Amino acid sequence: MKTVVCLLRGVNVGGNNKIDMKTLKNKLEDKGLVNVKTYINSGNIIFDSNSIELEQMIHDTIMEVFHLDINVLILDKETFISIASKIPLHYENNQLLKADCMFYLKGVTKQMVDEMKNSIRVDESITLEHAFITLVSKPNYNKSKLNKIIGLPIYKYLTIRNINTVIKLKNLLLER
Repeated sequence: MKTVVCLLRGVNVGGNNKIDMKTLKNKLEDKGLVNVKTYINSGNIIFDSNSIELEQMIHDTIMEVFHLDINVLILDKETFISIASKIPLHYENNQLLKADCMFYLKGVTKQMVDEMKNSIRVDESITLEHAFITLVSKPNYNKSKLNKIIGLPIYKYLTIRNINTVIKLKNLLLER
């Protein structure tokens, strides 16, 4: 069995796309996933499985149980740890800094990534095959235009996590 991370896009944010993670965990176990663990309410799931059609199965389960059309991203343990390991130690979320990891869903193109990079003004960024990591000082946040990503074509192909969540998921994976 392989260990994977599942990231759900846009669940339990601002009162929208409400998914009870405990109910989802139980349904996924019923579908044969093993050692299912959810982390916070924003759609982070770690589990073991031999299946290869995980994204579709999880999407269909959410549709069946919650009647929501949610984008699902599956990353194997090694890929997720590789992404998280590239986050510099000074990328933090605190009173002065905001750091996020934008994971690419299927359909992202290099052109979309380039347009996003050219549209924002962050203090630092790291472009990876599966993600785009940003750091911006909070006083510069409005100047960064990060809030303008919503209007870009790439936005519907991103699922965004703050750095603290990414690091916690990495640590949970390392414990397995």
